[in-house]
Amino acid sequence: MGGFAACPTLAVETALMIARASAGDRHLRFGTRGSALALAQTDLAVARLKQTHPDITVATEIIRTEGDIDVTSPLTEIGGRGVFTNVLELAILQGRVDAAVHSAKDLPSALHPSLPIVAFPDRGDPRDVLVSRYRTTLDRLPPHPVIGTSSRRREAQIRQLRPDARLVSIRGNIDTRLRKAETDNFDAIVLAAAGLCRMGWEARVSEYFPVDLVVPSPGQGAIALQAKAGSDAGRLLAEIDDPAVSVPVRIERAFLAAIGAGCSMPIGAYAHGAPGAYRLVAMLADEAGERVARADEVLAPGDEERHAAEIARRMRLEIGTALAEPVAPGKWSTVEGAGELRVVVTRPRRQADGLLAALARRGAEAIALPTIRIEPYADTSAIDAALNGAGRGEFAWLVFTSANAVEVVCRRLAALGIDPDRLGGLKIAAIGESTARAAREGRLSVALVAQTPTAEGLAADLQGVVGAGSSVLYPRSAIGRDLLPNALRDAGAAVTVIDAYQTVAETEIDPRALAQIRERRVDAITFHSPSSVRHLLRMLGDDRDLLDNVVIVCAGPVTADAARDAGLRIGAVSAEPEDDVVADTVMTACRRPRMLATHAMEIVAATIDERS
Repeated sequence: MGGFAACPTLAVETALMIARASAGDRHLRFGTRGSALALAQTDLAVARLKQTHPDITVATEIIRTEGDIDVTSPLTEIGGRGVFTNVLELAILQGRVDAAVHSAKDLPSALHPSLPIVAFPDRGDPRDVLVSRYRTTLDRLPPHPVIGTSSRRREAQIRQLRPDARLVSIRGNIDTRLRKAETDNFDAIVLAAAGLCRMGWEARVSEYFPVDLVVPSPGQGAIALQAKAGSDAGRLLAEIDDPAVSVPVRIERAFLAAIGAGCSMPIGAYAHGAPGAYRLVAMLADEAGERVARADEVLAPGDEERHAAEIARRMRLEIGTALAEPVAPGKWSTVEGAGELRVVVTRPRRQADGLLAALARRGAEAIALPTIRIEPYADTSAIDAALNGAGRGEFAWLVFTSANAVEVVCRRLAALGIDPDRLGGLKIAAIGESTARAAREGRLSVALVAQTPTAEGLAADLQGVVGAGSSVLYPRSAIGRDLLPNALRDAGAAVTVIDAYQTVAETEIDPRALAQIRERRVDAITFHSPSSVRHLLRMLGDDRDLLDNVVIVCAGPVTADAARDAGLRIGAVSAEPEDDVVADTVMTACRRPRMLATHAMEIVAATIDERS
């Protein structure tokens, strides 16, 4: 596959650079994550810019993303690709920064229409590498090696190369992961070469994987700069775009976009120069990472992105999985004038970024107003005792009705030192695909997903498979309904209910967000739980009539029932709690009243014409 140039080592500035520009000087504000690697990449972008414009003054604002705040949960559980980019995009839209520095592989395929990638100034080594405490290659690791990785793409491919390996999810900055690689808990870890090179840690590498053996993530190793379309910052940064980087990375992103917006499947794509053309190496796996499709194809000159998209569509058919429909370029908004829409999102702070970004990509102004937050109980004795019992085989079923419960269970299993593989005889049931995906990311094997994603639907499905006398463990919210455990008890099961977490009122309220509602400048509000409904109404007090002309969108029938019981008029109920589905539901629901209003105005105008 050809060699790769050595990566440059950059001095990392850990302090913020302060803009020292006089009134006549040009200056630019970069937003970036605060990790050492992110700062190194920002330094590189600044160095490229100063080569072209040595007089420019650059300030850097460090912005913490959800991926930086939650360093333990699997990425797909807290937002997938957008987990490291959503907040940076919002900072540009809010005018806090002029541009953002990203790792290109972290960017989702669907970006906000006003925030294009204006430059790819550099790409390091795109390959994945093995770092092992044995200082040896993958094939020479001991039998049944424990290998850490933060990527399901890497996991699926490493499993093909070492079927006996046990793959363990591992999160954290590069230095954190490298420290873990030296402990007895891991035989090796797999991570991106570019990060190690940029930090000057190439000597730690035990093996470089060829790109056709372990296909990299689309854009891996590349730096992407994002700015507002048509802005001075965007025009300035476009001057440092390197076509040798941007052309192949855009091909890889065309492949990613054709797979489908919001797709969480393991995906790899790498485009590189072939004689007179570009060649695309790609892989795609199903949800479980068991069925893996591969491609290695020379692309049609001058039509590379379309050809890459066609390869993606063929591979979707090959693995036989119904993935999300791809988003066509430019089709971001389902509503005319969507930019005029203001949508309030009431989800807990750490869970809201995905929906905020999904709404922003559709042209809406998304406003975060978390009304609740999720807190695990400080006293974990009850859940710990139950999980220790599960490890001894005391339960036949473990039932989840939320990803929050999955998170608590996975964290307690880790704290107790219970390997999920020890729960092999325990059957897992999940209320819906989001909860099932969270369980799989925690290495819990899901045996049943409710056909209808409600407690009623899950109860009906379980009653047909849970035998009389079966022991069922049900960790839930402290205010969870008794419908499910009662239904299982009626079927003869012995159900242990554990209050695993609690929902409490959010106390850190942004007064500007609440003012948008009080000033009647909000078009829609989204609710994901009955608690979010109750706590927003509590915030408004006697002013709940402020919601009379607001489109209320609920993620699921239980939340919708709670909103109706509270006297709210429901505009729409999302069929799924996924961020993109909820965002599409919001946009469609907001379109209906606008169309009706327009039609009513046309009738009034016609009547006036007739009378005159």
